[in-house]
Amino acid sequence: MNVALRGRKLGPQLLIDRQIVSSTAARLPQLAAEGDWRGLHRALQLLVWLLQKEPGSSAKLASGRNTAALLDIVSRAASGKEGGASAVPVACTERALALLVVCVRCSEAAADRAVESPFVRQLLRLLVSEGDGLVTPAARRHVAGVLQALSSKLEYKDVLQGAGTLEALLVALTNPAMLCDLQLMQELVWTLIGLADEDAAYKDLYREQGVQPLLTAVAAYIVQHQLP
Repeated sequence: MNVALRGRKLGPQLLIDRQIVSSTAARLPQLAAEGDWRGLHRALQLLVWLLQKEPGSSAKLASGRNTAALLDIVSRAASGKEGGASAVPVACTERALALLVVCVRCSEAAADRAVESPFVRQLLRLLVSEGDGLVTPAARRHVAGVLQALSSKLEYKDVLQGAGTLEALLVALTNPAMLCDLQLMQELVWTLIGLADEDAAYKDLYREQGVQPLLTAVAAYIVQHQLP
C-alpha cells in the first residue's frame, strides 16, 4: 500500500478505482491473445488514466498476474513478425511500457519478473530499434525508465550486463537521432551511472570502453540544451 494511505480508511472512490484497475488489468491477457487491439488499447489507456488520477492504485496493477500480462504485451511487440513490423500496435506497446515503469518502481516482485535476461534483451531491442515501427519516442523513454529502475538494484546488475545492457546504452547514447530527446538521454545516463555505482568491476569496464568521456559529453549536452 502507498505510504501516504497507511493509517487511514480508504475512501469509496479509491476503492472503486482500485477495483477497476484490478478488473481491467485482468482482461489484458485475453485481449492480447485474441488480437483485439482496439479493446487492448482502450484497457491500457484506462489504466494509465486511473493511475494518473489515483497513484495509490499502482499496488493493484503491480500484482504478479498483471505484471506478467504487461511483460507479455511488450515481449510480443519486441518479437515483431515477418517483415520486421510488430504484431502489437505501437500505441499499445507505449501504454504497456508506461504501466510497466510504474510496476517496477513500486514493486520488487514486479522488478524481479522484469529483470529476467530474455525480457531485458527484448527491452534493449526496443531501445535501439530504428525505422522498423516497433516503438514511438515516448515508448523508448518508458523502456529507458524501466532500465533505470532496474539498474538501481545491486542484485540486478549482473543480469543487466549479461543481457548486453552496456552495449545497447552506448549505441543509444551515440545515436544522433536520439540526442534530441533530453528526457531519454537523462534516463540512459542515470542507468549507466546506476550500473557502475559502488562497483569497482563495472568502473574498470567503463574505463576500458571509454564510457566516462561519453557520459561527460552527454551530460554537458543535456545541460546545454535544457530549457531555462
